Amino acid sequence: MSFPFPLLSRALRPLNQLRLLQLPRGPLFSSTASQGSAASRLPPSTSRGPPSPESTQTDFSALDMLSSSAPSPLSIAACLPAGFAFASGARCPAACLLLGGEGFEWCPWAVTEGVGKPLPVLDALGRYDPPAAAWGVLDLLWPKPDILILGTGAVLLPLAPRTRSYLAAMGVGVEVLDTRNAAALFNLLGTERGPDQVGAALLPAGWRG
Repeated sequence: MSFPFPLLSRALRPLNQLRLLQLPRGPLFSSTASQGSAASRLPPSTSRGPPSPESTQTDFSALDMLSSSAPSPLSIAACLPAGFAFASGARCPAACLLLGGEGFEWCPWAVTEGVGKPLPVLDALGRYDPPAAAWGVLDLLWPKPDILILGTGAVLLPLAPRTRSYLAAMGVGVEVLDTRNAAALFNLLGTERGPDQVGAALLPAGWRG
C-alpha cells in the first residue's frame, strides 16, 4: 500500500512488508522456582466425584457465543516491550496502527512536519498528544471506525484535549488504556464487532515516553 504523502510513508509501513517470524515456543516467562512452587500447591486429586444425575446441569462451553468465530489475523497474541506479535505469526517491531482490517508499523515519534527533527508525542503536561500528521492514514480511511482504542505504553496516559478534539472531528470515538489492556479490548471488540468498526493505535508495552 502506498500513500500520496511522503510524510506518511515515514511514519507508516504495512505489516505485510515485514518479515514473518516464528513465534517462540513455550511460555513467554518461566522459571524453575515458580514451576516448583506451583507444583507444590497442586491438589492431590482433580476428581470432582461421581457425575451428577441432574438433567439441568449447565454446559458453560455452550454459552460461549464467540467460540465458533475464527480469530482475526490482526488478533494480538503478545504485547512485547518493543513491539507486538500477532496471531498470524507476524511481528511488528514498533508501535502499530490497526485500521480497516489492515495493520501498519506506526512511528508517531518519526513525524517531523518539516521542522528538521521529530516532534514530541507528549505535551508539556505529559499528556499523549502525537502530531496531527501521525493520524493521516485515519483521515484518508473510509469508512472510519466507530471507536479507536489507544494504547499508551506501559502506563495509562491522559489524552490531550487537542488530540481528542481532532479525532472527534472525524467522528471517531476514543478509548484510552495502557497497551496491554488496550490490546485485550481490541481483540474482544474486534471479534464481536468486526475490523471495520474497531481500530487501534498501540504504543509498545514497554514505552514510557
